[in-house]
Amino acid sequence: MGDDWDPFAVDEEPAIGGPQPLGSSTGDKARAGGNRISAADQERLANDIFELMKEDAPWGRPANMKADQMFNQPTCDSYDWRHKDVKFEIGAGIGYVIFNRPNENNSMQDTLGHGLTDALLALHKRPDLRVAVFSGEGRMYCAGGDPKSWQAAALMAKGVKMDGDGTVGHRIPGKTPTEECMKHMQMILMRAEASGAFGDKKWHEIEFSRVGAAKQWQCWSTLPQFTIALVNGSAMGGGVGAVCCCDYVISVKKAYFVVSEVKIGVIPATISPYVVAKIGPANAKRLFNTGESMKAERAKEVGIVNEVVENMAAGHLRVKAMADMIVPCAPGAVAAIKNLVFTVAGQPILDPIMFFTALKAKENLASEESKIGRSCEIESKKKPWELSPIVPLY
Repeated sequence: MGDDWDPFAVDEEPAIGGPQPLGSSTGDKARAGGNRISAADQERLANDIFELMKEDAPWGRPANMKADQMFNQPTCDSYDWRHKDVKFEIGAGIGYVIFNRPNENNSMQDTLGHGLTDALLALHKRPDLRVAVFSGEGRMYCAGGDPKSWQAAALMAKGVKMDGDGTVGHRIPGKTPTEECMKHMQMILMRAEASGAFGDKKWHEIEFSRVGAAKQWQCWSTLPQFTIALVNGSAMGGGVGAVCCCDYVISVKKAYFVVSEVKIGVIPATISPYVVAKIGPANAKRLFNTGESMKAERAKEVGIVNEVVENMAAGHLRVKAMADMIVPCAPGAVAAIKNLVFTVAGQPILDPIMFFTALKAKENLASEESKIGRSCEIESKKKPWELSPIVPLY
């Protein structure tokens, strides 16, 4: 070929007589004495490379942070909402998920957990909703796990029969998981065992509810909507995880944030990926290991909170302002960006990440949404998604 041949140089007009590593078509015949490949051949070469990039070997691929929507059988959806302990309210382009156990400080147990899971799965099926707001009724945002549910779990382990998990809650009839759902979770557990994730334990020795809880947090953090935590009061333990799973956090000034599990010998395991991603390892170690209670302003300094407001009225005004900022943003791109950020965060910038990002760039440019957006920009027209305002309910 000669030392001067550049396989990535392009002639707009096909070269004649030059090297033809890909085998040119009749229209791609080269000029005599040329040493470049045609634009068409370069495109074919690029496509071949991208096809290779889709394979696991030889480079492997980073985990693609897409939600698993089969980990739970929903009891109801957004069109037939029946939960009482979690409210699901929908406005134009916006949805509100509100913890509604104010007398129990919105502590997490079976009824709140089931309602939250149903809301998350419903949001994944609502591309018409561009923004999702998470908040709470009463004086606290979320007090973390309900201690009564822990006591009930201990009793049930001894064979005591209980209604639900023994806590106060408005329970609605659930649905038996489908065979497909059960097989899906079983396969997840078996793959995890094969990878060594459970150490010496077998997959059937792992509590199904623990894996379900971990799946719930991931389902939350990977919602396609831009998510806002409007923190109406203090957050404790899992409540801090319920804050950090959101993309943006607005907190009332009076709120406190604490993860105090360490004081009773418990570690905040399933929320840790989302808290660490939000505030970094150094701040997470301090928060987890000291059980320190942080005021909202201090929580803003470490990265848990993005904005501090005087009261909920001011918070709703900030939600409206954020919603107005989202209107011009392509909804598919918002979801893809969230996936991209979660996938590349903390990864070494080596071949798997470089190839993954290159592939995502190619996929995005080929998407119908991207084509429409670029076309409208050139023609100075409004994009379709700009024509539907987001109208908050409060």
